Amino acid sequence: MKISGARLLWALVLVEVLATAADLLLGPWARISPEERLNVRAGLQIACGHLSSLWDLQYRPFCGGCTAEALIAAPLFRILPPLALTWKLVPAAFHLIGVTTGALLSLRAAGPSGAALFTALMIGAPTFYRDLATTGWGNHAESTAFPLLAALLLTAGLERRSRLLPALAGVVCGLGLWFCATAAAGVAAVLVLALSARRRGGLWLLVGLPVGLLPALIYRLQRPAEQHAVSDIWGHLQIAPPGALVRWLATDFWSGGLAPGLPQGEISALSVAWWGSLALLSLAGIAAAPRRFAPLALLALIAAFALRFDLWDDNPVIAAYDSFNLRYRAPLVPLTALLAALAASRWPRPALAIGLAAAALGLSQRVTAWSGPAGEWRAPAHGVNHEPDPTVPSGQPPQRLARMQGRPADISAAQTFIEGHADPLQDCRLLHIAELGRRVGIARGRGEPPHIDLQLTPEEQAAFALGGE
Repeated sequence: MKISGARLLWALVLVEVLATAADLLLGPWARISPEERLNVRAGLQIACGHLSSLWDLQYRPFCGGCTAEALIAAPLFRILPPLALTWKLVPAAFHLIGVTTGALLSLRAAGPSGAALFTALMIGAPTFYRDLATTGWGNHAESTAFPLLAALLLTAGLERRSRLLPALAGVVCGLGLWFCATAAAGVAAVLVLALSARRRGGLWLLVGLPVGLLPALIYRLQRPAEQHAVSDIWGHLQIAPPGALVRWLATDFWSGGLAPGLPQGEISALSVAWWGSLALLSLAGIAAAPRRFAPLALLALIAAFALRFDLWDDNPVIAAYDSFNLRYRAPLVPLTALLAALAASRWPRPALAIGLAAAALGLSQRVTAWSGPAGEWRAPAHGVNHEPDPTVPSGQPPQRLARMQGRPADISAAQTFIEGHADPLQDCRLLHIAELGRRVGIARGRGEPPHIDLQLTPEEQAAFALGGE
């Protein structure tokens, strides 16, 4: 039976869905990193009804994606057990949206073979990208989904002479800019395509753009003191030295940074083979269709790297596997895969041969990591620690500085808060109690041990003690 190009494409997408599930259940990627845990906490607190503290729970002023992922996770925490796997469904969903929209975008631009190559390269993406794609930082890897979806909506809208679809593309672009500044390069490419197609309705994208930016506006109105931190993301230019830019785009990937177990501190032949193949296919893709989304987005991203050295100059030279310090470069993976698809539309045989070999290399690293049920996914999504809990009110007069909340008024306010409401999730109550313990610990450090009149279970006593460490 002959398999159509569309069926093959959807079969490959399904393979990636199942492989992502295997990553979380059998691989090491269900672990939750320390910064990611703060977003998990926000999701738990929103699930417990603390929506009024939404913006206080966003732990970085420029990370709208932190809030977005917490909002998405909140209903999941009410339906499913608050385990690591429940949280990991959120970044995994963004990843799969990116794969699916990228495949459909490739299908329109490069046909079935190009779309199949894009999906195969995402299935065989290197380990560092696999790690980032399942980490819910609310930023770089997940942000790729927004410009890809916007480009797909815009392309479909222009073909149908629709006003609604370009407007929706604008909404998605605005949300992407709020989610993470890394999306700006892809959004710029979508804007260029929309402006170049203004006679076919592309300008309707500008109608939807302000709607998507509303969360960013609301945040700035709610937290005016942090406007300078948000403005710093957009308001400076610093040219990157050529040598640093070459390291950023090439040599860091060659030096064993793509997967664990590769040679440390030296050039890895496997890394050079993978990244070199994608670089070659990218150049071919740009030559094949320079006015498509992927070439424009890649050039915009490289221009951003070149003009904003101040945003990445503190990243160390990568001499071994280091997914964390490759996080800013995560969008390079789907963009180069899109360019490979364009190359396959022009030179199908060599592009497919090179691309599928690279995909096979990455897939072998991925499957090797499936060592069996690792157990990380069964762990609680968030454990108690001594981080401040912004849902617990300060005493009067309000004290915004967490390190100063050891006053009797702050401790009394926390105790009254805990006694005055019931949380639907025990995790939230433990976080509140840990906050009380943190404030008591501050008071004791000043030689002012307070009186606490609160009946606690052994589990709650442990949370109280941990919060005060």
